[in-house]
Amino acid sequence: VFFHVLFVLMLSLILSCNCKRIHAITCKFSDQERFLSCMETWLPKVDQLPCPPKGKGAKKGSDVAACSGKSGPHSAKYRKVDSERSELAAIRELSEANAELGLETKRIVRSLIAEGTVTLFVPVHPAVKAAAAVADDPSKQFRINVDKWGLLTQCLVDEPKCPQPCRDLLKEHLRAIHDPSLLMSPFESGWIPLFVSKPTHNNPDLFLVQLKVSQPLFEQAAAMIKCLVALGASVEFGPGPRSQNERRTQTALKHVKSLHR
Repeated sequence: VFFHVLFVLMLSLILSCNCKRIHAITCKFSDQERFLSCMETWLPKVDQLPCPPKGKGAKKGSDVAACSGKSGPHSAKYRKVDSERSELAAIRELSEANAELGLETKRIVRSLIAEGTVTLFVPVHPAVKAAAAVADDPSKQFRINVDKWGLLTQCLVDEPKCPQPCRDLLKEHLRAIHDPSLLMSPFESGWIPLFVSKPTHNNPDLFLVQLKVSQPLFEQAAAMIKCLVALGASVEFGPGPRSQNERRTQTALKHVKSLHR
């Protein structure tokens, strides 16, 4: 009888524990269902969500077409029809873009040339005339620059109006350069990437002299500039003025744009 009573008590205890566990699980699922039902009251509907914003570089109409199920760039509604643009309008647009690109490139080139370039306007003098007498040859431009540099240096050494320290420095420079190739290396005696000596367009008695040298020739170039200033030259820095073709292009571009406003 004792074991029978003990067995009944243990069975009752086990059934009581299982009932509590089942009740807890049931309450847990019911709480989750109430939570989900509450979220559904304030969450937006998936089919009512707006289309995502168009990212950088996305084609026009691609986001609208994606939401509508159509192929974005190929949809007839948002595709640009090339046939609607006349051939004349396409040629005009190409010409304007080409002119603007050319003007922009020319501005960049003038700015790059101006870096380290010294421009002088020198009254007519045998020294600048001797340098201008050297014929330009694009295939031998560096050698041509050396010849112009050497002739101008030689003439300034013999010019009594130039400061004596500058003349002495240029004379030593002439003695040191026994071969023109020494002035064609940026790592040894220096080189001369730019040297211009020519009369100006408006005044043949005024010469334009432009020079750019590497670091080993800075001292000699400064002496040359001082000599030219002593001869009445004016020194200018910064980008040069626009060329005639650049001004013509700018004028034509403004005229074309004014016709289609």
